[in-house]
Amino acid sequence: MQTPFPHILTVLFDVAPTLDALAQALAKVGGQPRPEPRGTGWTIGHPGVLIPGNDERPGVFVDILPCPWPDGLGTDGRDPALLEAVQTGAFGTATAPGALARAISQAVHWPEAAVSTATHQAFLRIRTSPAFPGTDPGPLITWRHLTGIAALLLAMPSSTAWFAPCGEVLHSRTTLMASLQSAAQGDHLPIDLWSGLRMFRLGDPDGWAVMDTVGMAGLGGQDAELCFRPDVLSPQQAGAFLRNFSLYLIENKKPVEDGHTLEGPGVRLQVRVPDRSLVPPRRSVWRLFPVGGRPVPTLLMRDT
Repeated sequence: MQTPFPHILTVLFDVAPTLDALAQALAKVGGQPRPEPRGTGWTIGHPGVLIPGNDERPGVFVDILPCPWPDGLGTDGRDPALLEAVQTGAFGTATAPGALARAISQAVHWPEAAVSTATHQAFLRIRTSPAFPGTDPGPLITWRHLTGIAALLLAMPSSTAWFAPCGEVLHSRTTLMASLQSAAQGDHLPIDLWSGLRMFRLGDPDGWAVMDTVGMAGLGGQDAELCFRPDVLSPQQAGAFLRNFSLYLIENKKPVEDGHTLEGPGVRLQVRVPDRSLVPPRRSVWRLFPVGGRPVPTLLMRDT
């Protein structure tokens, strides 16, 4: 079954903007106000602005949800309509419960994230759909298009944060612009806006750590986990490798298999395909280990 809303970004607001204000903010990209809800129920029945697509880009609808981001996504059973909407992709194809909380905890680039997002009372949902006029140019072009729209919305009064639910990424206006500028200067994709990069330490005597990506499924790829020791790889090397590996995964349908080895930054890495990831959100991943050296902790070798 085709997912109704395959790509979603959000912008959090302290106060919900009016439809007129939203239409004005999106006028330069051809935004057309749609005061009539496109469905029923609080999960989809909201007015918004349609940005028609063309032969090179998808159509996009931005609707106004006058409530905080529902981070539990209906898993507590108290809102069946929310759970049903989540299952149809209305909040992102790979968005998991607790995404906002995890994004806040991993926002090392923005120390004020927890305080800045705690007061939000509304959000704008920016989404594509095959039902909107336009074409599907592929995930990377689509995400570039959505990013430009979200950047306009983050400049509106009362906006507090950029939130990519699938990638569990939060940005302020300042950090968003810094990321876009860095990508432009380095002539690379601003993948850190769409996919999270996290690090966890095991606390064992050898100092093992895990760095992983989140949200690559929304970009047409798959997430990866890199298990390493700081005397073998630095966090900077691990992060740069994972970003490059993620782009490689997008461009190659089945680039590696279980047991394969590949060149890492100064070390050879072996690939495993576990049943699921080590840490939430639970998802399919590639897991990589340095070849040779000290034994890998049992925790990192588990499949489930």
